[in-house]
Amino acid sequence: MSEPQFVNGKVVGSLENGVFFQRVQRWHIYRVLNAKGIDVGLYKQLRGKCRLWRIEFEDHQTLEIEYKRVEISGVIRPIPGAGLQWMVPLKLFDELTPATQRRMI
Repeated sequence: MSEPQFVNGKVVGSLENGVFFQRVQRWHIYRVLNAKGIDVGLYKQLRGKCRLWRIEFEDHQTLEIEYKRVEISGVIRPIPGAGLQWMVPLKLFDELTPATQRRMI
């Protein structure tokens, strides 16, 4: 069963069978580092319960990374409007599903 995860009263993803899952838009990516962030407090809360962090974009591209690699590969940055975030470069995520083409040629 999926368990919603909250940061400041807002649902930011769900936890199911040890996988933290998020549906995101491209604007959720921190462009300076080309990275995706996870709230530091939420990260600590999920530690021990989570084995994978999986993100799915609007074009259905799906990326994932082992949860324990977040602290090893990421950096903590204060993000305006989002607080302290572990920022993990997208290049360190494994691609499970490539982006869907908008139209067939």
